[in-house]
Amino acid sequence: YLNSPAVDYQANPSQSVSIVTDSLLLLEGVSYQFKIIKGNAKTFYDSGLDLFPKLDAEIGSLFVSKHDQAQKILSGTFYFIGTNGNGIKINITDGRFDIRY
Repeated sequence: YLNSPAVDYQANPSQSVSIVTDSLLLLEGVSYQFKIIKGNAKTFYDSGLDLFPKLDAEIGSLFVSKHDQAQKILSGTFYFIGTNGNGIKINITDGRFDIRY
């Protein structure tokens, strides 16, 4: 299970992007399509006023460039289009993460 939120607390209201997995082993060098069903990576953007989840009909993927299980380091890149309940879309591009777990 992975839950990796990135929050900008200086923005008013605060904004965040989250990547979540459930029942998915993330392997180094593999690209994963974001999908809403269990066993896949999911993502969303929170503007502080509204949620913009990546829907299955939109583009978006997660690439794991490094997964060192001994050192417990996970790194990669991501992009997606998020759509709120009113059909407004937002493009998240050139996302990057480096985390220790």
